[in-house]
Amino acid sequence: MRKIAVALLAALIAALFAGCVTISPQPASPTEFELTSYEPFISEKFGGGSQGDDSIGAPEGWIDEPSSPSVNTEPSAPKSEEELYELLLEGISERRESITGLGNDSELVSPVAFRIWYEHPELFWFQGRGFTREETVGDELVSITYEPQYIYTADEIADYQAQLESVCAPVIADLENKSDYEKVKGVFDYVVDTIDYGGDVSRDCNAAAGLVDHTGVCSAYAASVQYLCQRLGLESQNITGMDVDDTFSHAWAAVKVEGDWYYVDATSGDMMMGDLDRTVTMYDYLLMTTEQMEREYVVLDGQNAPECTATTYNYHVYNDLYLETYSYNEFATRFVRELKDSDDFTIRFGSRAEYDRAIADLIDGKRLVDAYNSLSAQRQVPELSALRFIRGEEQYTLRVLFN
Repeated sequence: MRKIAVALLAALIAALFAGCVTISPQPASPTEFELTSYEPFISEKFGGGSQGDDSIGAPEGWIDEPSSPSVNTEPSAPKSEEELYELLLEGISERRESITGLGNDSELVSPVAFRIWYEHPELFWFQGRGFTREETVGDELVSITYEPQYIYTADEIADYQAQLESVCAPVIADLENKSDYEKVKGVFDYVVDTIDYGGDVSRDCNAAAGLVDHTGVCSAYAASVQYLCQRLGLESQNITGMDVDDTFSHAWAAVKVEGDWYYVDATSGDMMMGDLDRTVTMYDYLLMTTEQMEREYVVLDGQNAPECTATTYNYHVYNDLYLETYSYNEFATRFVRELKDSDDFTIRFGSRAEYDRAIADLIDGKRLVDAYNSLSAQRQVPELSALRFIRGEEQYTLRVLFN
């Protein structure tokens, strides 16, 4: 899998959350001390990336001054990454202002906190950001404290939790007894149909914003898919990355279907057709492989992102809407079959070369009109002028629909 260097995770977090400021470390306390009393050195940094990069500040309005540290004279025992994960998860779940007893490796804290963010969409009040505070005596690190930063008040959190249960209960009830594929498709359809892209990037970036407020940026779409899939018993993960030109950040979900991982990009699946003034659900982005995803986006390092190679439950493969090689007859068969009872048809081709052959024949050579004429013998169809098509050049798809 192509991945961007770890350092770029800082750029992602800065892009996902607007209005950043830098929190500078406090100056060291006096270093001289007597045998019976001393002033330890307290350092602090605000971490938002997978490596705890203290160059990333918090969005304005998020941060109060960090709480006054307590002085600990005994060195902390080492903690494994999983032990640290459990301590931070417990503290963030309980919305503690500070979490102590975090071992003696401060470089682990921010990456583990970030991991909790992308694995736990139910903790929507936490976005992977907070202070990591180090307390040292001389050159010896004696304690680490993490002060997570929450984007909602306690009352807002309680209100959102209640609304999440109310909103999601009928969705879960409708899908819980279906197959893995049907669950994911149902979630994808629901998220695309009910969320409008936009809002405040510092708050509308989680499952509560997407599923309750029905507004959010790409991370809200991804977290909403992840949240619903997890509630339906499916393993799911939030993935963050950059476009292939390294110009903007993006988020999507990974979901395990019948034992194999696939990518689900609901944001890209929510397409506005400007000339028709309506949205179209783009199934190009439902249950994708890593190779398909990496035509447009690359995963940022540090996330344990799964390698997605299975194609069985890819939307087009599963629904017999996939042609490894282009054939007009094979295309026309599927075109007529699908549009006999629908006004919307999509097909994926096995490579860019086969996609280009199909476009050259169907669009440039106007053989799509021949397929339309074959369809007209099967059903009453709208005028030819109502026929629209969408070229999915990155995903090698062709979408045909009547307006």
